[in-house]
Amino acid sequence: MKKLTPLAILAALALAACNNSSPDTTDAATDSNTEIENGNAGSGSGHDSGDMAVETGDSNGASDDEFVAACLSASNQTESMCTCLSERAEADLTETSREFLIATLNEQSDEVTELRSRMSMEEMSTAGMFLVTASTQCAREGRQ
Repeated sequence: MKKLTPLAILAALALAACNNSSPDTTDAATDSNTEIENGNAGSGSGHDSGDMAVETGDSNGASDDEFVAACLSASNQTESMCTCLSERAEADLTETSREFLIATLNEQSDEVTELRSRMSMEEMSTAGMFLVTASTQCAREGRQ
């Protein structure tokens, strides 16, 4: 089976975001559990953090290894770039979005479909744009 190029993966993620048929895509804006506190958007979970980051994996970095391995196998990126992308994914994506991206990179279509059904439109959009924005940020840091 041919490996997907990063461009093909991005296109698939963008299409997946557009085709998301989860029930929350038709919810009224008042049904959102996002709160604005002190100018920061929060998840409504009572934490002061304004980002969507969710810790994943265990303390030995197993989730990082999984992301890096998926990145290396699905692209022509360097280990340095894949490590940077993994760090950014840990900081910028929800656990479900991160799992979705790993499953996409590993061409696990059944898992991708299942995870997509649990994701909000915001998570789909963030995951869809992640490789573009994070790759650019990592390249600017010289982690090519």
